[in-house]
Amino acid sequence: MMLSALGLLFLLPASAVMGVSTPPPGNNTFVLGKRQTFTNVMMTWYSNDLAPVRSTTVALREFHQDSDFVVAMDRPLYEEGGCCGKQLVISVNGKSATATCVDECISCPYGALDLTKGLFEYFAGDLGVGLVFGSWSYA
Repeated sequence: MMLSALGLLFLLPASAVMGVSTPPPGNNTFVLGKRQTFTNVMMTWYSNDLAPVRSTTVALREFHQDSDFVVAMDRPLYEEGGCCGKQLVISVNGKSATATCVDECISCPYGALDLTKGLFEYFAGDLGVGLVFGSWSYA
């Protein structure tokens, strides 16, 4: 008996067809194939008040201001600098922006982002909020 390609899809688990991987326990993140979309993840902010912070990455070695739309991401996704320079599309509270990964956030849980003050204010309006939840994917 011969199965059609469509019939074969119904025999495979959804994870095999969609490329879904399971995040670490306690995380609401789902990774879909190469697009890697993260939803309902925590986003905090960091400050460059004293002086521009130089990216710790070998790849970029740039200085960043509070007003730059750049982020730091958790250690596993940071990939020892592999994410540096990659563009992310971030959505929070109905607003979207494109930002660049430039650094590692050691204290961030899986999928979370640490935003510059300017980017955080764009989404939250007030730094006093402290954290927001949103989604992001690679551009």
